[in-house]
Amino acid sequence: MLLTAQLLDQVVDVNNWMNVSDIRLTQGDSPFVYFKLVNATLDQNARPPGRRYMPVAGAVLTATLQNVNSALTLVKVCTQPFSQDPSIWKFQILSADGLRGTYTFTLQLTEGTNITYGRVSNAIAVMPQSGIFV
Repeated sequence: MLLTAQLLDQVVDVNNWMNVSDIRLTQGDSPFVYFKLVNATLDQNARPPGRRYMPVAGAVLTATLQNVNSALTLVKVCTQPFSQDPSIWKFQILSADGLRGTYTFTLQLTEGTNITYGRVSNAIAVMPQSGIFV
């Protein structure tokens, strides 16, 4: 399996959300970042490619947000917001996290003794409150 994720926006419930290529926010915001786990080796002709992946009950997922500036790296424990669809996960960015710039996040999915890693490149863009990067 090749694990990755599809970012989601305007999430209302398990059936109402939009696929997006990235999440854009302003420094100091405290949004939840929603995403759907995807096995990228399946359904290559689908748009977007891949098939949602539903991990076993009790799985643990962490997302490590990485910036070019290694001092801005954060680890977030993810939760499943909808019991009806275990492929959808979320984590919260806190205003105190001090994020700025563009972030890739890596995933570590632990299902019992099996650990799978994935990556979502350029997933989150955090604009400074001034609107200008320095």
